[in-house]
Amino acid sequence: MIECILFDMGNTLIDFEPEPFASLHREALGRVHRALAPRVDADGFSDAFASVWGALERRHRPDGRQPHLGDAFRGVLDRLEIPADPGVLTRMEDAHFSVFRERIRLYPEVPRLLDRCRDRGLKLALVSNTIWRSDDHRADLARFGIADAFDHQVYSRDFGWMKPHPSIFRDALDAVGVAPERSVMIGDRLSVDIAGARALGCRTILRRHEHTWEGRDPACVPDAEVDDLADLLERLDALAAQ
Repeated sequence: MIECILFDMGNTLIDFEPEPFASLHREALGRVHRALAPRVDADGFSDAFASVWGALERRHRPDGRQPHLGDAFRGVLDRLEIPADPGVLTRMEDAHFSVFRERIRLYPEVPRLLDRCRDRGLKLALVSNTIWRSDDHRADLARFGIADAFDHQVYSRDFGWMKPHPSIFRDALDAVGVAPERSVMIGDRLSVDIAGARALGCRTILRRHEHTWEGRDPACVPDAEVDDLADLLERLDALAAQ
């Protein structure tokens, strides 16, 4: 019996990458630099960010902790000897996220899907890896009219651990009071969403996305796959019948 659905957010419910992340990130860093100009040149800013972000990833990712932009921008300002007052850091984060906010869109089938899941009495939780502030994401969910659909939301930046670390999945399941074997995780990344949830005992559905498709991995096979979320309930019914 399935009692809970754990949803990934980016590229599962919301199209976060209408173009590859790397190109969006370059544009976002350019916008952050312009927010700081003329105190630092573009090459100096880019080099400082690459160095600081690389160090954060080497420090955090091996044990599953989430590096994020707040720490990165603070490190960049330190390296460039610019005072890291809260106003400057806020403008930097606002500038970076604005590039993505201008492009992201809710998949049109999502509101009806969430309503139908709620009508079935399913618990719904959002489990998202993110380098951005959770308040930015909550504001977008509210803008799209789906913020109240979830019984629980957990974002790796606040939580500290990122998928596939088991603790972030456990946080969501504990919050809704459902055991892993009665839950299904739906996400677009085999190595993150599917592998992490499977290791905990959840069933899994891969939501294929053109820019995050990682290819097949015989060591990590989802229980089902969908290209269109309109087919999700049919896949859930098939899993429940197994």
